[in-house]
Amino acid sequence: MSNSDNNSERYVPGKFEWAVLVLDLLLFLLLSWRLVDPLFLDGQLLPSMALALLPGTLLTLLRKPAISTHRFCFALGLLVFLVVNGTINLSDIKEALARWEWVALGIAIMCFQIITGAWRWVLILQGQGIGLAFSTSLRLLTTGYFFNTFIPGSTGGDFYRIYTVAKGNKKLIAPVTTSVFLDRFLGLPTLLILVLAGVFMNIEFIRSTSQFLTIAKGYVVLALGCVLFFTALFLASFYLADRLRSYNFKGLLGRALLQAVESIEVYKGNKKILFYVLLISILSHLGTLLSFICFSKAVGLEGVHLSLMLFLVFAGIMVNYIPLAPGGAGQGELAFAWIFSLATPAFPENAHRAAVMMLCFRLGMFFYGAIGGVIYGVRHEEISLDAESEPEVESTL
Repeated sequence: MSNSDNNSERYVPGKFEWAVLVLDLLLFLLLSWRLVDPLFLDGQLLPSMALALLPGTLLTLLRKPAISTHRFCFALGLLVFLVVNGTINLSDIKEALARWEWVALGIAIMCFQIITGAWRWVLILQGQGIGLAFSTSLRLLTTGYFFNTFIPGSTGGDFYRIYTVAKGNKKLIAPVTTSVFLDRFLGLPTLLILVLAGVFMNIEFIRSTSQFLTIAKGYVVLALGCVLFFTALFLASFYLADRLRSYNFKGLLGRALLQAVESIEVYKGNKKILFYVLLISILSHLGTLLSFICFSKAVGLEGVHLSLMLFLVFAGIMVNYIPLAPGGAGQGELAFAWIFSLATPAFPENAHRAAVMMLCFRLGMFFYGAIGGVIYGVRHEEISLDAESEPEVESTL
């Protein structure tokens, strides 16, 4: 192979990678002030982030893919920062493990999230006219936990589900992709509903704290934006699909939008599926709340009543779901420590305990991810589908 062929195949970093490189250089430039003042930014997050982003920055300079490295090192940098500044310490972890029965119960309850998720996906696929057994959905979702937990910097579990179900039939790619998209994003409105419920149940407390008031306003704006987006998408799919098809989209984004609209259009005659999916999502999130209540018993959290727990837990989970670090590692612990310490200033130890509470939740994710890895390793049979069946929600419910 000639040198020109090698150069043509050389990886070209994207704008995001170059932006992170510039950010990292600025962070190191800022830290150079330590030559004058050794205590500058001492104990702050920026030094950890500068070092965490360095490996990916070097890969960008070498014209190598760096996004996954950035995400993995970002998570590692956050966790190192939390350990170094004492937010996560061994004594708190030992105290939680000493109450192992609460940790075990919380992890057991987390299984409810997988069960409801499998049930929800079966219904969404039924709306696409695709029949998938609940047991198969449960197996694929658990295997997806393995990819999402142990493969840094990816949403491999979603791609695995799409590939496995649509394998061998290109006509299924669009509806199955849409089903995974809906499975992911229909959970967001229900999560926002629960956060807003927590806001209104603690409105006087939130008004008394300027930081929480700012957070609450942000969630209200996000909720309204989410409602407008989904309303526009579903109205366009239900009532404007023919008009959109007449525009003959040629661009990649336009064709993807049209495919999404056509895939969602099939729910027009069976809107109750969407209602059931939203209801199941709420039940799933409430199961998550119950698992966190168990973890709060394990870590000895103090001064947090149930309605405040509702707001704080789901506010922290939303930060954890921001796709920065793999699985939100590090950012979730940091968010929980900050939110709970801000909410309970009379109990300063709650910052450490809340971070360990999130670690308990992550331990559960690793546990179910490991189970998914075992399933992936020992079971590779073909997926049996009934792609011609009509939706039969009543029989599933």
